[in-house]
Formats: sequence, C-alpha cells, structure tokens
Amino acid sequence: LAQQGRVRQFVLLSSLGVHALRDHHGTDETVSPAERGLGDCLHSLVEAEGLALDWGATHGVSVTVLRPGLIYGPRERWVLPQLLRRLREQSFRFLGAGTQTLSNTGVDNLASAVFAALDAPHAAGQIYHITDDPVVTQLEFIGTICALAGYPEPRAALPLAWARLAPRFPRWLRPNDEADETETELRLLGWNRGFSIAKAQRELGYRPPVSFAEGMRQTIDSYRTQGLL
Repeated sequence: LAQQGRVRQFVLLSSLGVHALRDHHGTDETVSPAERGLGDCLHSLVEAEGLALDWGATHGVSVTVLRPGLIYGPRERWVLPQLLRRLREQSFRFLGAGTQTLSNTGVDNLASAVFAALDAPHAAGQIYHITDDPVVTQLEFIGTICALAGYPEPRAALPLAWARLAPRFPRWLRPNDEADETETELRLLGWNRGFSIAKAQRELGYRPPVSFAEGMRQTIDSYRTQGLL
C-alpha cells in the first residue's frame, strides 16, 4: 500500500512503559528505552517503534510514535476494572506514601495527540511522550476514583521496599498470587512517572483538552451505566 501511494501517514501507539522501571522526573524523548527488565510485551513495543520508524524512512511514509502513559477512559477494560475490583473489595493498598506521580493519559487527550501528529508534517520520524497536564499523584488518582465510585478510600499502605522485592519471591511464597498483583501495581503506581511532554507541546501544539477530574468522571459514569461498579 505504501508503494502504491495509498499510505502517507502512520501513527504508532507505544507506551511510556518502555522506559526503565525507576523514578522519572521530567524524563524526555532523548532517554532511550530500557534494554532489559521490561517483559515480552513492552520489549515488543520497543522493537515495533524501531521497525515502524525504519519502515517509514524506507518507504517515504510519515511515521510518528506516541508514547502515552496509563490510559483511562470509558471503554478501558484492563487497568481500571481490576483496580475498581480491588477498591470495592478493600484489598487495595497504597504503595509507600502515595505521593508518586503517575503518567496518566485520558483517552480523549490521546486522541487529540493523534490528530495533532497527523496535522504536523514535521512529526515524521519523531517520538512524543503524551500524558495529561498536570499529572496526578497516586493519592489523587485513587482518591478521585473512590470519591466518584462511592468506595471508601484505602488507608493501608505497603512499604515500597517490600513491594519492589515481592515479585522476586518464589511463587510458593506468594499468598493468593498477591505478588503478581503487586508487580502490576508497582509498575503503574510504585514509582514517580513524571515524563516531560514539552516536545509534544512545542512541536505538535499538544494541549490536553480534558482535565483528569473530568476524564475520570466520564470514565466512572460510563462504568456505572454498564453495571461494572
């Protein structure tokens, strides 16, 4: 299709998860993805980024890579439903003090970034971080969800040092596969995920149109309508 001139632009949705599992304070696109410790899914995204950009350069197609953070929205079915279940069952625990920043990205804001990339000729061959602005802390994220869903806000906290060690324990030491859930939440909530979106703001004119509070309200209202709360 590219050789026939039928494909001129392509936007690849990757993830900020390709970066190393550590604290990030303003990490931008000049920092390379992690070389190890990502797992098969995220490693495949790193490879996909390189393949897509090389393919675009070879075939004369404008390829842009967008790296959103934790995506939430009315039809998101992976992260929020599981988190809501744990909050409803009161089995969720904050990781550390809960002051870590999240790289949350509302689906409407991500869609806005996609259209901005398609409208920017200079976005060809570029990678952009996409998050809400401002991002929120773990406490704000969980507190907002609980307030909107009518769930009690968690009070228990798991020390970060233990949470970061738990996934390494042998499976027979994991009660009810608790460490598996901890590992997922650790990647999402256990580190400061403060990535810079300055490049997208500067080159794409990206300005998230929906605030976190409004985006999460729409999300929880949608889940309530679908009987998922």
